[in-house]
Amino acid sequence: MKKSSSIINLEQINQYLTKPVAVPVNIRQFNSQELFSGLRELVIHHAGEQYYLRLTSKGKLILTK
Repeated sequence: MKKSSSIINLEQINQYLTKPVAVPVNIRQFNSQELFSGLRELVIHHAGEQYYLRLTSKGKLILTK
């Protein structure tokens, strides 16, 4: 009995990763540079709570309450 193989080669992975991703028209997009305006942290008010969006020294985003 032959087992089916689930191995994917690197070429298949690259084809998947390089395909453009369509963004739905009804989703608002924001540029992080515009949001932060040169700062490292901003506050988001949601449902009566404050959330802090921080830009790390490595360029990652962290959202905390």
